[in-house]
Order: sequence, then C-alpha cells, then structure tokens
Amino acid sequence: MSTFVLETLAENETFWGVSRDTIFTTFVTILIFVLGYLIARYIERRKEKKRLDQIRIYFLAIADSLINPIESLIKSYRQLSDSIAGKKGHAFVLGESHELYLDTIRTLSQVDLFTILILDNKHGDEQLRSKHFKNVFDAFEFIRLQNERAKRNFAYFTSEQEVYSRRWNENANSIARLFDNFVSANIRNKVPKSQDQFLGKLDQIFHSAQVKDDRNIYMVKEHLIDPLKELCKEYRDDPRAMILLPFITECRMAFDNIVNLEGLFSVSFDEEASKLEKIKHSFKESVAFFRETTSKQLL
Repeated sequence: MSTFVLETLAENETFWGVSRDTIFTTFVTILIFVLGYLIARYIERRKEKKRLDQIRIYFLAIADSLINPIESLIKSYRQLSDSIAGKKGHAFVLGESHELYLDTIRTLSQVDLFTILILDNKHGDEQLRSKHFKNVFDAFEFIRLQNERAKRNFAYFTSEQEVYSRRWNENANSIARLFDNFVSANIRNKVPKSQDQFLGKLDQIFHSAQVKDDRNIYMVKEHLIDPLKELCKEYRDDPRAMILLPFITECRMAFDNIVNLEGLFSVSFDEEASKLEKIKHSFKESVAFFRETTSKQLL
C-alpha cells in the first residue's frame, strides 16, 4: 500500500517525464526572455518615435523658413522685369536669397518623411496626403531648378546686352568723332557756318541732344540717331551724309537687338515670378496641412 502511494506521488510531480521544477524554471526563463524582448522593442519604438518626431519638427521649421525667401525671390523677379521694361538704361541686378536651405532639405531621408507624413499620419485619406507630399517636394525641386535657370538666363541676358551695348557705343562714338572732324575741316578751310546747311543742322541736332542730357539709349535714339537718319536722307547728295549713314544704321540695329532682348527677358522674369507665386501658394497649403495633421497624431 505504501509503495503505491509513493509511486503515485512521483508520477504527479512529473509531466511527460519532466519534473515540475524543470517546467517551472523553463517557463520563467521563457517569460523573462519574452518580457525582455517586448521591453526592448518598446524602448526601441519609443526612440524611433522620438527620432521621427524630431525630424517632423525640423522639417516643418525649415519649410516655414522658406516662405520669406520665396517671397523675396518673387519680388526680385518682378523688380527685374519692371526695371528691364522701364527702358531707363540702368544696370540690372538679379536679387538672390541666401536663406533657401534646399540642400538641408535634401539631406533628410525621404523614407523617414514618407513614414511621418503618409504612413503614420492617419488624418485625411491617403490620396490627399500623397497629393500634399508631392506638392511639397515638387516645390523644393522647382525652386532649385528655377534658381539655376534664372541665374543662367540673367547671365545670358547681361552678356548679350553687353555685346549690343558695346556695338551701340562704338558706333555712337564714331558719329560724334565724325561730327568733330566735319567741324574741324570747315574751320581749316574757313567755311562759314551760314554756307554749310548740312553741318548747321547737324550741329543743332547734337546741341539739342546734349541739352536734354540724353544718357540712355532710348532717349539718344529719339533725340540724336533718328534725327540724324532723317538729316542724312535729306542731304543724301552730301558725301558726309553717306559717311555718317553706316554708323547710324549700326546704332539702330544695335538698338533693335537691345529692345528685343529686353522685351524677351522682361516677360521671362515676370513669368518666373508668376510661376513661383503659384508654387508658393500650394507649398504653404501643403505645409499647413501636414503641420495640422501630424500634430493631431501626437495627441
């Protein structure tokens, strides 16, 4: 009888031949491992969430900081367009914004930003979030490419303008020297002014242009070059008129080239301003959307 009781007790202390102590120890070990894994995962997720939130704050701060520089560029393009169209002959300047931190934006991982702004952001449908995400990064790329394009176009504009302006100046100076030569020749030959109608009218044209202080090419063309052309047509039989005419023609050609160039680039920079204005509005709207929706998910 006692033997049976001992065997029964021994059987109850095992499970499939494994003692209860062993099972308990194994269970505790597994539980500790699982808990350790879960705690480690929790800590890792917390760190990742904190990292992504820091990126979110940094990204939105940079996006906000772009608005004023974008507006400065729009103003700069419009001022340049108006200055070119103003026909005042002034030196032209392309304003630049040194606060466009586009390179900083490009260092941020788009995978992280996609996770923050699209995957973890549950506000609004995914199509709307994707549209705003595309708007933001399309704006970054547009501004970068436009900056480069504007600099190239301005460099081309100023280079071509310099070529045509040099041609204008060279021929205008030649006209002035010829006038001085004609006056000197009459003095040497003792020809009275009253007997030289061509030179008398030529002198009146130059005197009128100097009195008006015509310093830009638009005014000089109106008060000097155009009247000289008409004078040479009137006195086409005078050899001096034929000497002057080629230089007058070169001035007019240079003037036409400058006018066409300025007209083209005045329109071009105005269009750049309009495009950037449109991009700015969609960019601000998308940044505001992400600021609102990503802040809600933290509540």
